[in-house]
Amino acid sequence: MALGYLFFPLLAILKSADLTVVKDSEVDEALVALDAQAGALGPGRPAAENEAKRLALALGSRLPVIYGGPLTGAVAYRWKTDLAENAKTFAAAGTLPEMNHNEIEAWGSPFARQMQLVLLRDHEETPEIARRFALLRELIGAAAGGISEVWARGTGCAARLLSLITLGQWTSFYLAILRGVDPWPVPTLDALKTRLRGGAP
Repeated sequence: MALGYLFFPLLAILKSADLTVVKDSEVDEALVALDAQAGALGPGRPAAENEAKRLALALGSRLPVIYGGPLTGAVAYRWKTDLAENAKTFAAAGTLPEMNHNEIEAWGSPFARQMQLVLLRDHEETPEIARRFALLRELIGAAAGGISEVWARGTGCAARLLSLITLGQWTSFYLAILRGVDPWPVPTLDALKTRLRGGAP
């Protein structure tokens, strides 16, 4: 969960080089939103009031399949990697409209019942993408084991993206706990790094 330590210094470096990609006001909004999320999604908040805990419960033992739109598709991939590292579970990620071109056919498989569909939505998405999400729910919703839909929070792009990323990180943490997995150790990853450095097998 080191994203904040990487993201905000990078913005500062870009700004010092006169390459401002996010306004200061958007950074301020993102920081306020993340601080609010820390309380809303933290361990002290019960599941009834905690979106990340509810998502983890919805995922249960199912395979997470996360889809985002043009803006949130990269966040869907981030969810996939966080779920793999923290909850030690396979997950799949895709982006609309690309998954509509071929992957949608895979939902006809009986294995779809073992999957939980997670849709990452954004209030700024175009009407065309919103319609694709609606049709996706209509066409494959019954095939999936369940559907969860989550919305980005905030006004600026940074706040909206980071709110979804943070929700995914907390969800992966709670899913690990739910499945009886310690989210912190990464023994296979550590072993790979050791081998790549030429260490002991």
